[in-house]
Amino acid sequence: MWRACLVGLVLGGWSCTNSSSGSGDPSAPGDDDETTGLPGTPGDDDDTVIPEIEIDISWTEVMDLAEVGTLVSLVAHVESNNTAEMSYSWSSDKDGGLGGGSVPQSGDVSLNTDVLTLGWHQIEIAVDQGDSDEVASYEVGICKWPDMETFDVGTPAGWTTFGDAYWDPGGWLEVTGNSASRAGQIYKTDDKVDPGNFAMEFSIATGGGLNGGADGFAVNIIDAYDVAELTTIVNAASNGGCLAYGTQGGPCGTMPISGFHVEFDTWFNDYDPTAGNHFAITLDGDPTVSYFWVDVPSLEDLAWRQIRIEVDSPDVTAFMDGQQIIQGTIPGFVFDGGYVGVSGSTGWATNYHRFDNLQIYDQCVVPE
Repeated sequence: MWRACLVGLVLGGWSCTNSSSGSGDPSAPGDDDETTGLPGTPGDDDDTVIPEIEIDISWTEVMDLAEVGTLVSLVAHVESNNTAEMSYSWSSDKDGGLGGGSVPQSGDVSLNTDVLTLGWHQIEIAVDQGDSDEVASYEVGICKWPDMETFDVGTPAGWTTFGDAYWDPGGWLEVTGNSASRAGQIYKTDDKVDPGNFAMEFSIATGGGLNGGADGFAVNIIDAYDVAELTTIVNAASNGGCLAYGTQGGPCGTMPISGFHVEFDTWFNDYDPTAGNHFAITLDGDPTVSYFWVDVPSLEDLAWRQIRIEVDSPDVTAFMDGQQIIQGTIPGFVFDGGYVGVSGSTGWATNYHRFDNLQIYDQCVVPE
């Protein structure tokens, strides 16, 4: 760039011009300078395009089902091609807003809540970044287990009584009563326990008997096609040491069935695993084979005991009053489900055989 001052008398002073080397005024006609000037000025041919903001939401941790009152945890990962701050909010189409905040630098946004009500929920995360937003949703079911059977006001509808079993006004089922040569069964016949893994809890009490107390009782799950077939199996079960569920093995019969049994045995038979009072797990209507067992010397004290059974085929775990008493594997065992009930018997010796507070954990149901 050079500055030229032309000597001359122009209105009595100096005349000066600015110029680029080899050219005149850049804006003058014929100027071949290709400079476009500043962006946005007339004649600017800058093709720069500001990209549209794109927000991406992906699920990294999800859960499909949760029991009512328990924690629901979801994690979404949020990314954007823009560096501006992003905010998010969680909501349920059933329960409304569930909180929100700013998306952290990691992009991971978590929902942890235990307040969702029963039913199916579309859980939604909405992400906002200035003039752009994005939404993603995931369906979660909030379920409940079947209600506990308490037997407080009589035998519930849907249960069928066989033999000498009856409802006691004390608020429980009595399987035999404290009399000799009795046998009784009572089964929930309006529904079945589902096949697969499950747990169940119940209360039992036995004792107060004559002649040393006997014979015992069992909680059973029998895989029958329908109530008619269940009735045939119940009628075929032998009494005495077979505890009114045994259909095969030793003196109990020759009818094979598919069943899972939790025994409380208070009289020794030569096929029992021990001469004392005991708890045992047997299968398929055969009391003569105890897969697991444990002595319970005080079983006949007529005190209520809380029992919990967990089946994760082929594994079985049992608890009595909160203490684990059995844990083991039955090779090849697969739980087939079926009708749940209780059976028991007395002989020359007797006991009360009480059953109460049955809770089955086989299918957590989401109300529609």
